Amino acid sequence: MNKVTTINEANLRLAYYRYKAYLTPVAIITVCFILFFAVIIPQFKNWLALQEQIARNKAKVVALQESLSTLTGANDTDLDNQLHVAARALPIEQDLLSILVAINQAGISSGVSINDYSIQAQDAGTSGQQATSFSILVSGTLDNLKQFITAIKTELPLADISEIKTSQDQSSINISFFYKKMPNLVFDDTERLAGLSQQDLSLLDTLSKYDKTKESTTDDIVFQSGQ
Repeated sequence: MNKVTTINEANLRLAYYRYKAYLTPVAIITVCFILFFAVIIPQFKNWLALQEQIARNKAKVVALQESLSTLTGANDTDLDNQLHVAARALPIEQDLLSILVAINQAGISSGVSINDYSIQAQDAGTSGQQATSFSILVSGTLDNLKQFITAIKTELPLADISEIKTSQDQSSINISFFYKKMPNLVFDDTERLAGLSQQDLSLLDTLSKYDKTKESTTDDIVFQSGQ
């Protein structure tokens, strides 16, 4: 037994001395592999993530600078007027007073007599729009009625005529006035604040011609009673 142990020890010593020159390089390479996978790769991943974060922050800064430039270059008075026209055309809530003013103004300009009106159920429209429906009884000539229809379509808030019934004495008109609740706005600091397009400005310019709030007041609202 002792003889076998002595032979094994001799073999181990022989192998050690034979491969001694390779032990240190192998140990170094092994440690390098361990460091590469345990330290270098995670650090490289962190560096990539940091570069992505830097790129996102740069994009945010550029977007904010461009948005600031857009805002500072805008005219406050023009923005106020555009907001006023847009809110008059499509209010954020039901505006009965503005509707009555529009009906009254259309009646005056067309020469028809508004005998009576009633409010119908509110209708849910498309794209989040809602509508308040009115049934109006008017009297006047056929030409006056045509003028009234044209006039109500060039009043604010925006309206749509869905039904017209005529008789000898008077006509019944169903009109829907639209409004739309303010959507939930989510600010994205990576998106540049864009100004109004030329199409938007053209539309607002057209709508501003429909806005007759400066020409009439609530004191002008007088509905004639039916005879």
